[in-house]
Amino acid sequence: MAAPTEFIKAPEGAVQTLPVTAANRIPDSEISIELCTEEDALQIASGFYTIFPPEWWAPKEPLHLRPPPDTRLSRLAKRLLPTFSHPGLHWIKAVHLPTRTTMGAACWASPSLPCHNIFRRSAATFYGWGEKMGWSDAEMDDMWAGVDDEKWSAHFAKDDEARESVDATSTPIIVKCELLYLLSSDMAEADSALCTARNAP
Repeated sequence: MAAPTEFIKAPEGAVQTLPVTAANRIPDSEISIELCTEEDALQIASGFYTIFPPEWWAPKEPLHLRPPPDTRLSRLAKRLLPTFSHPGLHWIKAVHLPTRTTMGAACWASPSLPCHNIFRRSAATFYGWGEKMGWSDAEMDDMWAGVDDEKWSAHFAKDDEARESVDATSTPIIVKCELLYLLSSDMAEADSALCTARNAP
């Protein structure tokens, strides 16, 4: 009997999908792994809202604070902008070449970076992004207006504590900041892109 096919486990609360058969997978030759730019910020932000279930977002962006979808999306995208040019941070994407559709993306951080998650509000000060982007205090408040910062930052601060407990100096590895996620509406169809990007150097 053949060994079961490995698959990407969905986040808790999300619908679990299974890999498609090899015959139905998108050929590797049609998939390209590329570096992202600031122009990808809006689609990456959209991807986060697509892949993580409503239950994940509810405490972090509660309904009574949540703005219209377009505003919500543009605020997250704006918060991501300085991460694309920060030394040691590498956003990559899996692109379906025939259609130039972005199928997924991931952010990787080198071991030289401190353990301070790029999604925390304090990251703008910690990494100097507020000054670099020329963001005023009012502009910062607007970008975070729909977020319960206590719930949001507590989630990522806990991850930072776990990372700090790992002695990265003994094993020079690249640490993936966030899970690769699909932007494609057909998660099963994009499975081979996930596998390819997951194993990219």
